[in-house]
Amino acid sequence: ETRIKSRAIPWDTGIEKRISSDIDAAEAKGAREALILADNIAVIANVNSRTIITAMYKSQMKEKIFTNIDSAVLV
Repeated sequence: ETRIKSRAIPWDTGIEKRISSDIDAAEAKGAREALILADNIAVIANVNSRTIITAMYKSQMKEKIFTNIDSAVLV
């Protein structure tokens, strides 16, 4: 929540439901740490605990490299 607010990412029930659904899909495939790309937002989530580790706008991705993930979900 802190990272989402500090980066001024618009977070509403719509995006929350989409991300939650994507976490469900990643879990069904056995993912543990997933990168979820939805619209212009990138989210890294711990699938087992259903915790958002970090979130950022596409324009905030300086290096465009994500580490410590084992799956990606493109929405």
